[in-house]
Formats: sequence, C-alpha cells, structure tokens
Amino acid sequence: MGNELDAVTGKEVCFPKSVGLGKAHGLAISCDNKLWAWGDNTYGQLGNPTVSRTTQPVLVQPDPAFATLFEQEVFEQVLQNSNGVTSFAISQSGNLWAWGPEYSSNS
Repeated sequence: MGNELDAVTGKEVCFPKSVGLGKAHGLAISCDNKLWAWGDNTYGQLGNPTVSRTTQPVLVQPDPAFATLFEQEVFEQVLQNSNGVTSFAISQSGNLWAWGPEYSSNS
C-alpha cells in the first residue's frame, strides 16, 4: 500500500501500511510512518498518556524516555495479543514496541 491520487479530487490519498484490531481497539501505521490508535483505552492500549476512550484515531505517544528512538523507527506491522488489550508495533530494525497493561516502553 502507499499513496495514490483520488480520481475525483486529484488529491493524494494515504493508505495504511498495516492495521491491527483488538478486542475493543484498533491500530494502524499510516503511509507517513505514524502510529495511530482508537477505541477503548482502559489499560493504556492506545499508547497515549490518558485512559480515555476515543472513536477518532490518536497518535501513539511513547514514554518520553524512549521518544527519540521511537521517532527514528520505521514501523512495519501492528498487532495485539490474545488478551485484546496489549498493543505491539514491529519496526524494520527488528525492535518490538509494546504498550498497554504492564508495558510502558520498548521491550
């Protein structure tokens, strides 16, 4: 997937590189390499500093201690584990990032 031009508007359309759906939340990697999340956030599975549910995608925000490394990553895939509340992203460099219950940083 990548960018294409909309046949009607002529504007560039950005398709996600990867999408993962959990029990009550979703994750996506946009074509510009940003991680997005939406849905339930009771356990921090959206990767932002709140526990608020959202129906609109929000940017995943790493623990500030790992922000520089996180921003340098090129992400390939997002997924959730079987409990449906832990989120993961895998980068081209082979790093596995996790957030949600019991995770707050790079694993």
